[in-house]
Parts: sequence; C-alpha cells; structure tokens
Amino acid sequence: MKIALLHNPDAGAGELTVEEMTLLFQAAGHEVLAASTKEEHWEQVLGESIERVVIAGGDGTVSSVAPHLAGRRLPFCILPLGTANNVARSLAQVQPARDLVAHFDTARLKKLDLGFARSWSNQWPFIEAVGFGLVVELMGRMAGAKEDEEAPPEERPNEKVARALGNLESLSEGYPGTVCEVLIDDEILSGRFLLLEVMNINFIGPNLQLAPAADPSDGWLDLVCIRDDARKAWRTYVSQLKQGGQIAAPFEARRCRHVEFRGVSTPFHVDSEVLRPAATPIRIGLEPAALDFLDVGS
Repeated sequence: MKIALLHNPDAGAGELTVEEMTLLFQAAGHEVLAASTKEEHWEQVLGESIERVVIAGGDGTVSSVAPHLAGRRLPFCILPLGTANNVARSLAQVQPARDLVAHFDTARLKKLDLGFARSWSNQWPFIEAVGFGLVVELMGRMAGAKEDEEAPPEERPNEKVARALGNLESLSEGYPGTVCEVLIDDEILSGRFLLLEVMNINFIGPNLQLAPAADPSDGWLDLVCIRDDARKAWRTYVSQLKQGGQIAAPFEARRCRHVEFRGVSTPFHVDSEVLRPAATPIRIGLEPAALDFLDVGS
C-alpha cells in the first residue's frame, strides 16, 4: 500500500523520528512518501497515487492536513505527537506508532464530519471547534509565553496541559466576558458569555471535554456555552481538572445543525487559528461525512 506520511518536525520531542516511522511502515510492506507540513507545497505528495495518509503531529497538524483530504476521499489516521491531541482523543487514535502499524491493514473505515465557518468574504474549514471567549484568551497567553521563552524548553505534554489549565484558571477570574447574540438553528441565544464553543469533537484546549456526547460522524454540531453567572462553577471545574480530577462539564450544551455569530466584536478561533473580528455574521455548519479515517483502535 502506498502511504503519505505527513509529519510536523516540531512535534513529538523524544518520540520516533520520521525516518524511524518510515522504517516501521516499510517493514510492514508499505511504500512510504514522507513530507514535512512545514515545507511549501507539501500537499503535492497527495497526488502520487496515495492510498492512505498518516498524520504525525498534534491538533494543528491534523487541522491543516485533513481538509485537503476531503475532495480526494483519502482515508487517514493520526499518530498523535502534540500536546493536547484533542482530535486523536476524540477519534480514539491515541495508540503508539507500533500499534498503529500492526492494525493498519485491518482498520475499518469510518466517517468524519468537516466543519465550515463562513463570513461574507472568507471560509475556514475546521475539525475541532469554532468559538470565542476564554479559549481564545488562553491561546493568546500561551503563544505570548512561547515567544517570550517563558515555557520550559523540555516540558512534557502533560506538564504543558497542566500549565495551560493554570493559566486558564487565572484568566477566568477577571475575564469580563463577551456580550453577543447567537442564532442556533432557529433559536436566538443572547447574553454575556465567558466561553462559547461550536464543537465537532469532544475535546478542546487543554483537554477540556466540554462535549462528552459529541459524535464527530453524526452530522450534528455541539454548542457549549458558559455564561457569566456560571463563573464560579467554571472555575471549580478548571481547578479540579488541574488537580487531576476527571469530572463532567456541568454547562449549557445543545446539539444543532447551524450556528450564526451576530455582533461578536472580540477575536474568535477556528481550530488553533485566532482571527481578528470580522464583519458578522459568521455562519457555522457542517459537511457531513466529508472525511474518511481509519479506526485503528478497533
């Protein structure tokens, strides 16, 4: 089988090198074409009679690669090498490389919905979520710490998640929230929100399982919102996660087909990309079953 191994060279410190990953697949009888997602025109490898795709990296790598596979109907699987690995967790793709290779030929194909956020002039595909509020604030703080070299250079993924949860807890105390109106299918939701996320998968940010019932293959989105009057419950939730607790997120949630942001003046994110306020409305929907992934965990 001819495989494209698309890898992020900045992910997975201490894990297998791309050469070692290539050798594992070759030893199992596969032909491997490897390409770094940091190089220009990496997507050209997908035109080489590829039959399967392995994405080796974190959530940002998955979000960059997966939309390119929709029109090609190329099944993919994930070798999780990032910090949070939210997509891999949601798709039960958290196996080590050797287990992935062992089940690669027998894996079942499953469907995955692909989300889209649209403004008047732009369109952004997404795998994880679109939202505004505290997750965006956290992204900004963590990016700033990285640029200022405040993060320990040898930090492990679980240590990074713990540090992110600590930052999220401190941000939650004084964050004023965002006042806006949101159209959910045919219902209007308005108020001041600490966080509002339109989710395609179960996890977001530092392993926040805000949509535990989400099914990334069912053609539905899961909207989770935390209003200003739920601040105490939210801070308790984050604090317990930071201490290693596994608790359900007791927040307002609903399933929907379409969402429209109206009057949002703060930055919003599409997966791991933070975008400056644009002319609203921002319309969010799904292309059901747009992607195929390999269920290597079954």
